[in-house]
Amino acid sequence: MKMNISILFRITIVLFFLGVIVNYACKKKEVLVKKLDPIFSEFYPNSGGPGTLITIEGENLEANLDAYKISIAENEAEVISVTKNKLVFMAPSKSISGEIVVKHESSAKNIGKFTYQDLTIKGISPANGSSGTVIKIMGSGFAGELDPAKVTINEKELSVVSASDTVLYAEVPKGTGTGAVEVHVNGKESKGQSFRYQEILGVKPLKGGKGTRVTISGMGFELDKQHTVVDFNGKLAEVIEVSETQMVVIAPAEVKSGQITVAYGKLKLPGPIFTVMPLPIIEKVVPLSAPENAEVTLTGNFYSTIAEENKVYFNGKIAEVIKVSERELQVRIPEGASNGDISLAVNDQKVNWPDFLVQNLGLLKISPDNGVSGEEITISGIGFSKELAQNKVFFNGILTPIKSATNSEIKLNLPADAKSGPVRVEVGRYKALGLKFMHAGSMIIAKGKNNTEFDYITQLVADSKGNVFVVDKTVIKKVNSDGRIESFVGGSNVPGADGFGSQSNFRSINGIAIDDKDVLFVSDGSGKSIRKVTPNGLVSTFKSLEFEPDEMKNDLNGNILLKSKEGIAYFMDSKSGNVSQVKGLENYKIRKFMIVNKNEIYFNDNSNSSIIKKMSNEKIIDYAGGPEDGVKDGPVNESGISYLSALSYNIKLNNIILLDGLMGSRIRMIEDGILTTLNPYGLGADVGNLKKTTFFWVQDMCYDRYGNIYISDSANKAIYKIYFK
Repeated sequence: MKMNISILFRITIVLFFLGVIVNYACKKKEVLVKKLDPIFSEFYPNSGGPGTLITIEGENLEANLDAYKISIAENEAEVISVTKNKLVFMAPSKSISGEIVVKHESSAKNIGKFTYQDLTIKGISPANGSSGTVIKIMGSGFAGELDPAKVTINEKELSVVSASDTVLYAEVPKGTGTGAVEVHVNGKESKGQSFRYQEILGVKPLKGGKGTRVTISGMGFELDKQHTVVDFNGKLAEVIEVSETQMVVIAPAEVKSGQITVAYGKLKLPGPIFTVMPLPIIEKVVPLSAPENAEVTLTGNFYSTIAEENKVYFNGKIAEVIKVSERELQVRIPEGASNGDISLAVNDQKVNWPDFLVQNLGLLKISPDNGVSGEEITISGIGFSKELAQNKVFFNGILTPIKSATNSEIKLNLPADAKSGPVRVEVGRYKALGLKFMHAGSMIIAKGKNNTEFDYITQLVADSKGNVFVVDKTVIKKVNSDGRIESFVGGSNVPGADGFGSQSNFRSINGIAIDDKDVLFVSDGSGKSIRKVTPNGLVSTFKSLEFEPDEMKNDLNGNILLKSKEGIAYFMDSKSGNVSQVKGLENYKIRKFMIVNKNEIYFNDNSNSSIIKKMSNEKIIDYAGGPEDGVKDGPVNESGISYLSALSYNIKLNNIILLDGLMGSRIRMIEDGILTTLNPYGLGADVGNLKKTTFFWVQDMCYDRYGNIYISDSANKAIYKIYFK
């Protein structure tokens, strides 16, 4: 018995605590599932007759018909349906206008006044749209006895395009905003369902590419990302964030320039044009090293002119953008920056520039940037030492003596053995790069104006031994490497004669080329033939043609390109003499041209002498210059060329040299996508520094396998040599 009492006592204790726990859990659950108070946002219509269905919209509504008691002017109404966000009831038969009161549990809320009258709005369609949308308004009492019905939203009047007693059609004006549709007739008014006005007000940025984060601002955007469709010229974007006034999207992978639209079902909101931009290009960074808070300039292309759309990071630390243009960004190195890459993101289009050094030494400018031996050179920068011995300057690896130095400037005379290429400055343990110098100059290798050995020189080529062959009317003359001038072939009185040297004859010479064995090929225009000239001066008719051949150019591998008098381009086989029209150039009448190899040709055509085109693997692009004449340096796609008179390839520096103009031509260079003018305009025969070199009337240009450029000037009766060390 004692045992049983003990057991019962223990059971009682357990049950007691279980009861406490259950009671606590229930109360906790009660707290967790406590009902939220209903929220009523709007009701419509606010007028009508007995039996009018009135809709109340809101949140947290209890989907139970018996949970609500509704009255108008204290006359009970019948609840027709309830969902979690919409309640519909019927206006009672007692036609007494008054306040609508909704009772739920212990609360009662006055939500507005209902007026009994013959004017009412039963519904609208569509319930959303942009400016220009025509809303169909259904109801009764719309026919006015004195004045036609007026429709407003937010007190902004809509244009009624059609009206009857039961239906109105009204056009939504721009900037209406979201609000209830109201109809005004004969001094009465009725408020119906809200119309969601939707419009795109702005897009930022308007330029970018794949992955650009774009913010679209506007009015009436819907909050459901799944049903918000944004496309960029037909390509769907990823929607990341939405609110009623703003959405953020990511430009799609295959984005193309065109209009941005936002669609909700059949409704499409038109936006502005989004322009696809190439990835930004960093062509140059000056200086390539500098301390914290120093200014650095990034030169290139496709930058945004809106400062905040350019993000520059030094090894992950964001920099302050000080000045912007499409081709240049000036930034300040942030505190805490360290050695590493410079990252640039223009509207989320990212590129890198490697190996920037955060140090108290940097190079800003070299002046001049090309010159001859003995010329004074000034290097400007940061962190130089006033003690000469602390500074070391190298031109392409060649140590150069220094004349003077300050903290920001070093002066020296260019030694004869300095090489074209990168300039390096060392101060103590620091090294700085970022500048290039071209050790180059000009000389006349055949006598100038008083030279009686030339009559009228035009085309020219150079062989592998440093000799230059130049066309002088119908004779080819040889300028030997030691400067001697001699008649090489041509001059016979027998038209079209083959033979050695002066025993041969050319009816006319329109072009000349040379192969890798130093064999000359001459286009004899009047004879419609290609003549072959061996290194010892034997002339033979190599190939008869059906057209009149004109200028010829060659690369260093023996590939020869020639054109007809009509401008049609042909390849010529230097072994067989066979010619074949160049694929890809069939629709062009080429004028001046240059061949790097059979897959890379540069030319202009007769339609525009100011644009250089590039053909690579049969694809042709506008490479340099523009439709308007004019000398303009800069990126090739933004450059300007006045008149292309010749162009050639510099194999030593891997760049293109061109002559711009006939009288007083400028020497211009294309390197790393940048067109630069090397000498000023001027008529003369000056040589030495390229910046002082002048011509009178240029005819042709060629290069040799050592990177030297040769230019013929018919007015000066001179052959120039442009040399690069």
